[in-house]
Amino acid sequence: MTRKFRNLFSLKGRSFFRDSKCTDALTYHQSVKDQQHIFLYCVLGRSSSTALQRILNSSNEICIWGEHHLTIDKLVDTIQAAEALRDMPHVAECTRLLNQCFKKNKHDLFYPNAIGNISGAIDMLKSSISLLLKPTVAGLSRFGIKEINASSLTTLNYLRSEYTKSQFAFCFRDPLVQWPSVHHVEHWGWEYSKTLDIFLQEYDRVSTIHLDFASEHKLNSFIENTDLNNEANVLQIISHFHISSVDTALIGLTVFSVGPQRLTESDRLTIVQSKAYRNYKAMKLLSQEFYKAKLSNSNT
Repeated sequence: MTRKFRNLFSLKGRSFFRDSKCTDALTYHQSVKDQQHIFLYCVLGRSSSTALQRILNSSNEICIWGEHHLTIDKLVDTIQAAEALRDMPHVAECTRLLNQCFKKNKHDLFYPNAIGNISGAIDMLKSSISLLLKPTVAGLSRFGIKEINASSLTTLNYLRSEYTKSQFAFCFRDPLVQWPSVHHVEHWGWEYSKTLDIFLQEYDRVSTIHLDFASEHKLNSFIENTDLNNEANVLQIISHFHISSVDTALIGLTVFSVGPQRLTESDRLTIVQSKAYRNYKAMKLLSQEFYKAKLSNSNT
């Protein structure tokens, strides 16, 4: 057996990745994971998520990226699958046997589930999320995303556990107003823009994830789209995110807006009787608590 192979299989998981680019990725992740990053999760499109993104970015203290189209969710799923694989006793044993066979250069043992370097791969996968979100502007260490979809609680819980000092906020809009706006841009390709039933199902699904996460972690940072037209509310929001100042000229500014769209009486009744609308009311109550708490803290 050559020294190259002997050295290769004698390495532990993380030290396997000694390429400089891999080392840089791991180092970067470790250096930023304890920063106060911001994760904005919004209830579907047309919820003013981009308006809030622009306001926060105008601080030049953080880079909030746009929607990642569930890329982070898929990375998190892969991380958790790799962790489950790493923790399987028979995988560890088969890997030990394979390494033993290479060392003696005699493959007479049974190792069907051998796979090595799992820990190193997990570290790289975790680092890849930080690299994906790394600001391209020099001098910025804080990053974030705004996302208008959520596949499950899994990704939110992972981000909270990996980036322990991160902050979450949830953007939402009255479905009575949001549905006509969403339906008007059906050509954008959102499945939920096609019919009211699909829209309400998605609104219910996504908002339930947000409400469940907020309940689990005792969060009330829900931001209704109309809040971004109010300077006092915006100042409370940036204070919550530990941002010193923003461009106030962006408050209430619409870059891409859709004019008022007509809502039929039948659609109105369908919406107000839906679980999606009950979730909207629940988010609105939490939002009121959020501003009340921030105002109370500022007066003490």
